[in-house]
Amino acid sequence: TLGPLAAGASTLVNLSGMLPSLASPPGTTRWLRAVIDEADTVPESHEDNNAAAVSYQLSNRDLSASGLTGPAVAGEGRRVSFTYSVDNPGSELVAQVEIAIRQSADSVIDGTDPLVLRTTIGPIPAGGRFSGQLDQVLLQPFPGASGTTGWFGLQVDPSMTLAETDETNNPRSVPFVFQQ
Repeated sequence: TLGPLAAGASTLVNLSGMLPSLASPPGTTRWLRAVIDEADTVPESHEDNNAAAVSYQLSNRDLSASGLTGPAVAGEGRRVSFTYSVDNPGSELVAQVEIAIRQSADSVIDGTDPLVLRTTIGPIPAGGRFSGQLDQVLLQPFPGASGTTGWFGLQVDPSMTLAETDETNNPRSVPFVFQQ
């Protein structure tokens, strides 16, 4: 609610908020509209100048777990090294994003699998790639017997804090043999 405003005066109002998620493809033009005295409770000589609109485009941001290599053999207490690549085929720079490596008994990597490590990477330019190497000692026991196949998985944006055009391309997994 605005306070009193003298005749012929104007005031600047700063508002902030989150735009709702809309099922529209990236690149779609949307309009943001501001209306003053929408219910016409203040008598005015010109009611037609109480609204303004500005256009904006939905971003085309997308991240993809494009590469992951890990050890062929791993076990609890052993040091493991991973190389990874994260692509940004979208049209918007991603300043930073969190990634996670998890170990799993199957190739489907999700938040229930034990965490090996988590870190933040970036920036990733539009149309670009960020690659790196991570080293960690495995602290989590593996749920299978020695000699069984397990999986290491890379998760891009595991907390899903970035709105993307495609969330299904964020995990990638590679097999390893568990040895005690």
